[in-house]
Amino acid sequence: MTEIYFSINLILIVTHLYGGLIRLAYRPRAYAKNFEHYFPAYKLVVFFYWMQIMELPYLLNISNPAALFYANTFDALFLPAILVPIINRYFFRQSEGIGRIFLRLLPVAGVVSFLFPYAFGWLPFTENVRTVAFWVVCVEFLCYLVVLLLNRVKMERKIRLVNEMTYSNESDFPLRFASNVKWFPLSCSLFCFVFFLLDSQPAKMVHDALFIGVSVTFLLYVLEPHWGKGEESQLPQSKQPAIRMSDGRRQELEDQLVDLLRNQKIFTQPNLKMDEVARLLKTNRSYLSETIQYGQWKSFYTLVNSFRIEYVLQQMQQHPEMKMETLSIDAGFASASSFSQIFKKLKGVPPSEYLKNQEVPNK
Repeated sequence: MTEIYFSINLILIVTHLYGGLIRLAYRPRAYAKNFEHYFPAYKLVVFFYWMQIMELPYLLNISNPAALFYANTFDALFLPAILVPIINRYFFRQSEGIGRIFLRLLPVAGVVSFLFPYAFGWLPFTENVRTVAFWVVCVEFLCYLVVLLLNRVKMERKIRLVNEMTYSNESDFPLRFASNVKWFPLSCSLFCFVFFLLDSQPAKMVHDALFIGVSVTFLLYVLEPHWGKGEESQLPQSKQPAIRMSDGRRQELEDQLVDLLRNQKIFTQPNLKMDEVARLLKTNRSYLSETIQYGQWKSFYTLVNSFRIEYVLQQMQQHPEMKMETLSIDAGFASASSFSQIFKKLKGVPPSEYLKNQEVPNK
């Protein structure tokens, strides 16, 4: 079995080194002109790939329990530590300097450096040494886990903000890449920590094999970013104009927007999207987005649903015999429950309580 453990770990290291080289050198043609805009964290990803070389002590001393503990420690701590700046760079466009990244990795470097001579058998790996190192790793991992949890909350807010600037109904919110990976950093980190706790060669082999699969999958996406998607999705979206609108032009566009919603009642379309509104106003998405964000609504979702709620309340005044469910759907809401949820979010109280205070008939 030792030969199998050696082979799997060797494949893991080679795969990561090769993946890092491809990530550094290859530019997908559709993204070549603005590569760093679409892949802002690629240098950190390359660093992550190439740091897999730190598993060499385990590869060269495959039968040494200290080398196994060293490799599992590196896997358990380095992944969550490097994922934090990768997430900040990719999702939030927050570029951390080398000094700050070094500080994030310093606890990992400290433990790994401490275990390094034991992994090569230069020092006796006693039970006391193992116990102290084990609890230090647990504390450090817990700290990184808290940071990842906070980042996941930030990712959720960011994803929702992006969706709310495009869609008027939550049922239309797509499962984009960010939504699919929001649990990925946490799950991968916990996965590595579980294998650290198991601390066995069969478990290490399973860990290495799974990460080889993940590495190869990501490598395929690097070579073809839209692997498995249609032709239309292969071109990147244009960047937003750098020139901001004047206050006068923004106010003019806002007046046109309000007029379009209030008089033509396009909000009654259940799947209304920002691109459709921009087309009707003969403007582009960027200018419309800027107009909404500078206004009182902050997002397209809030804008459209505010008009829908206003419409429902007006119709209840004029047609008290009509049921709320019918009026909600007529206004463009997906359902009466959707209306109630959005109403409470925007008004702060449920529709029934609001109507009671306003003395509007509630059907």
